[in-house]
Amino acid sequence: MIHNNIHFNIICNLSPFMSSNNNNNNNNTIIIHNNNNNNNNNNNYYHNRKEDFLLQCVNMVLNNESNECHHNIIKNNSIELAKNDVNGLMKKYKIFTSKNFINTIFSCDKITPELFFMLNILNNITVIIIKDKKAYYFGDNNSNLSGYIIADTYKYFTKEYDFNPELYYNILTPFKPINCASSYKIGDLHDIAKLLDIPIIIDNKNRLKKDIYEHIKTELTFEF
Repeated sequence: MIHNNIHFNIICNLSPFMSSNNNNNNNNTIIIHNNNNNNNNNNNYYHNRKEDFLLQCVNMVLNNESNECHHNIIKNNSIELAKNDVNGLMKKYKIFTSKNFINTIFSCDKITPELFFMLNILNNITVIIIKDKKAYYFGDNNSNLSGYIIADTYKYFTKEYDFNPELYYNILTPFKPINCASSYKIGDLHDIAKLLDIPIIIDNKNRLKKDIYEHIKTELTFEF
């Protein structure tokens, strides 16, 4: 298999995350719409904006169901894992200290993307969030892939998805998706820009390296 600089040599490590299954809704799927919905069949679990979608995704992975009674159990177990962080995960990822993680998860109304990342790390799961041509890895990319969140017109979680990492810009560190500008040659930025459908020529003029880099940086900034 031939790879290019777009994937930063990570594609060879992603083969366990590739699935031949399709993305039809099934019992492994949670769907979130922008309006209120009730459960109308056994295949889908619908959310409104008030519900904790990211925590529900963790729940689906760990318990294979969408019963909210598990939410506090997941939080409490993760707090214990953070207190006894023998592997130094908090120091490794530098998103929270153990104390900040515990205080934040106690006080938050909903799980933030940062908390979602650390919940996955502590519980040894990985969920890929797919937005357009970007694949953000929430968890340790060396652990077994647990599911996908597809962020399209509506957001939904599924354990099965026809995912080919070669078709996406793969981001293993969602909160630092790109290195400093000096790390890239102009050709590298052109390759990334083409994958993300970012123009490298405007008004028949080649864009400057700094301009392309800032555009890519903005495009890769994670929002959910």
